[in-house]
Amino acid sequence: MARSKSHISNSAIRIFLQDVGKFYDEARGFEPFVPKIAQKDELLDYFNHQCCICGTQIDRKSLSKDHLIPMNKTSLGLHAWGNVVPCCSPCNNEKQQKPWQDFIQLKSDSEAEERIKKLSHSLP
Repeated sequence: MARSKSHISNSAIRIFLQDVGKFYDEARGFEPFVPKIAQKDELLDYFNHQCCICGTQIDRKSLSKDHLIPMNKTSLGLHAWGNVVPCCSPCNNEKQQKPWQDFIQLKSDSEAEERIKKLSHSLP
């Protein structure tokens, strides 16, 4: 099935953002973010095995990684440490293109400020 020009260009942008994210991580002295078990564990540990959005307990099996700043031609979020965060599948599916700060306010009520502060410090 033929793909549209828009789909092809968005795929090219995502590949580019993955490559830039790799170089960005290396420039900051980090191992590039790739789907390794050790990196999943590091993400989970940093966020106390909780969804960074709603606080639900998650583990490797229930982990759904989200890009706070979406990897698309509009937002240009990198696939890099700080932009990739652990969340539960329901939050990842519901967030879509919503601004992450607004979505956290909506989902985590009293802990929203603390979550936003922690995520803001980790962003590239």
